[in-house]
Amino acid sequence: MTAEEQDAARGAWVNAAGRLAGFLYEQIISNMQAAYDLARHELSNMLSTLNLYAQSGTPEEVIDFATQVETLAQQLGRKKAVEWAGGIRRTAAGRLGDWSRSACLAASTAIDRLMHGGRTAEAAASAERLLEQCLAAGKNAYRGAAYDIAMAYARLGRAHQMAQAIDAAIVDLIEAEQRFNEIAESGHAGAARMAYLASTDRADCLTRRGRLDEAAVLYQRVIDWSQDNNDPRQAAVGKVQLANVRRLQRRFGEAISLNDEAKDAFERLGEPELVAVAWHQIAMVYRNAGEYPSAEHACQQSLKLRQSIGNRGGQAATFSELGILYMMMGRNEDAVRFCREAAVIYVEQHDLAMEGRVHNNAALSLIRLERFDEARRELLRAIECGKPFGHSAEPWTTFNILYNMEAAVGDAAAAQDARAKAITTYLAYRRDGGQVEHPVIEQWLKEDEQS
Repeated sequence: MTAEEQDAARGAWVNAAGRLAGFLYEQIISNMQAAYDLARHELSNMLSTLNLYAQSGTPEEVIDFATQVETLAQQLGRKKAVEWAGGIRRTAAGRLGDWSRSACLAASTAIDRLMHGGRTAEAAASAERLLEQCLAAGKNAYRGAAYDIAMAYARLGRAHQMAQAIDAAIVDLIEAEQRFNEIAESGHAGAARMAYLASTDRADCLTRRGRLDEAAVLYQRVIDWSQDNNDPRQAAVGKVQLANVRRLQRRFGEAISLNDEAKDAFERLGEPELVAVAWHQIAMVYRNAGEYPSAEHACQQSLKLRQSIGNRGGQAATFSELGILYMMMGRNEDAVRFCREAAVIYVEQHDLAMEGRVHNNAALSLIRLERFDEARRELLRAIECGKPFGHSAEPWTTFNILYNMEAAVGDAAAAQDARAKAITTYLAYRRDGGQVEHPVIEQWLKEDEQS
């Protein structure tokens, strides 16, 4: 080939790979499994293309493409690819001038990475700054600016939700829904979908606040809309979420039926991981209902699927659920074993947040077994794991368990130290806008006031 022919072929390849990345990025919402299956095979091509974009593309082109590749790599668990694409995105963002769609996209992606890494306080602060920039520029700043403002509200809502500022998240998400609905009235199909996704996030918040009837209404609306718009996947996801509300309402029969419907839908769609999720949810319903053999069977079905597709994170989640189940069954040795198996995987995956949770659960069973030294090590490790995540790790809960254990073994000084740390971390959380109350620590605070 001549040099000109090589340039033409390279240009065609870059164009095709760029279009493929954009297509897969859009498919994440409607056909996630297919998007990730294809992305897994084509990621190396997209990374090579991104390298060419970085050398010759405009900052806007580079940011768009880097964001798409970064998001796909994130979902595939390709951490080096995520870091590399993120570095290209940040470099391109530094070349931008005035506020633009690309500047907004670059900032949005950076916030998503903070949320994914569990850095919730930083994510919320960054999301607030992004919203301020979007509002200052106005909805006519560029084509699609109104949509980006709505997205900024939705992203802030999710960041507040992760930071446990639930009431603030609800306000943000209502604003996002309203703005998306206004845009959807002009025929923007994507805005209509985003309105319902924001509604789903709001339902999640309402569930956290115990407003279960309101949450159920929102989930049902999402299910109905998804069915009306020929989106069986989103309808099935909505059924899993509604089933969780029914579980919390102790309407166990409805919860099982909804999860079964979702499981069947995921099987038809060819999404084994989501089938495993449905089995996992079924296990939780049976556990709450006290039907432990059925819960164990559902867990084993979930685990079998996750092992067959090599989903290590999913296996860890099922091990964790088995740990909770066996603790409730009084099989504390088994509970500790499965919690520790989960912890091994979370260490492999550098998932400190989940590692901390399973250490916490292991400690509860070890305390029942009166293996207090081991339980103390588990609790201290759980506290250490949670440090990078601030309030979202709920350290006061672990300190409360440590207090109870030290009090039980008769170490008054260690118990008082744990009690003081539980109160200190809880008060910091409340000062920062956290709304979820811990009844035991609230009682301690009242006792301290009276004394």
